Amino acid sequence: MLGALKRALGADDSRSLTRLRVNLQVRLAPADIPITIVNISNAGAKVASDVAPTPGQSVEILWHDKAIAAKVHWSKARHFGITFDQPLSNNRLTAMLSDGLEP
Repeated sequence: MLGALKRALGADDSRSLTRLRVNLQVRLAPADIPITIVNISNAGAKVASDVAPTPGQSVEILWHDKAIAAKVHWSKARHFGITFDQPLSNNRLTAMLSDGLEP
């Protein structure tokens, strides 16, 4: 897993970023619903939720005391994909990964 993290943090092109598997429990605004981030990169994430927002909808991931702005890119059944408005810094991504890395 450490090798995958180093590759993800070292990639320059957002399309080539490695998506890392996580199980990160956060909340989604504006509806304030619980969601689970199941994979993440600097550019976006795949999310599992009982309620999936509409593609094109602006949302915020609420993690600790931070709000991370994003847009819903796709939605299917209980999963949806988001693209962050601003790519996550390596420091923020590392902190989020430490909260939700799968063994």
